[in-house]
Amino acid sequence: MYLKDKILTIAALSPVVAQELKIREGELINRLADKFGQGVVD
Repeated sequence: MYLKDKILTIAALSPVVAQELKIREGELINRLADKFGQGVVD
């Protein structure tokens, strides 16, 4: 997992985990914004 140019990249070894992350993408971005401020991750 790394953050570069406001893009958070997460590697998932399992397709099921990758799909779950994609489904929850908006929720994850909102939670990161709540914790670190708006605009940290796009």
